[in-house]
Amino acid sequence: MTQEETDILFELTALIFMDPYFKDESRTLEEVQDWVRLQIGEKGIHTIPAGTRWGALVGKQNYESYNKKHKKL
Repeated sequence: MTQEETDILFELTALIFMDPYFKDESRTLEEVQDWVRLQIGEKGIHTIPAGTRWGALVGKQNYESYNKKHKKL
């Protein structure tokens, strides 16, 4: 893992701790994983759910296409 990836991981844990989105205990695992996917997408790590993976790495174009199709942007 690179230093940048490590920094992103810790930034996400802080966001999770502080974000009101996580105060609602009715969140599903899918909703939480999608929130994380969108957060790391903003950092240039583009993923989409595929098969058994919550985050399969894809190019920016595929990431944006998936998000548009699923109304995530």
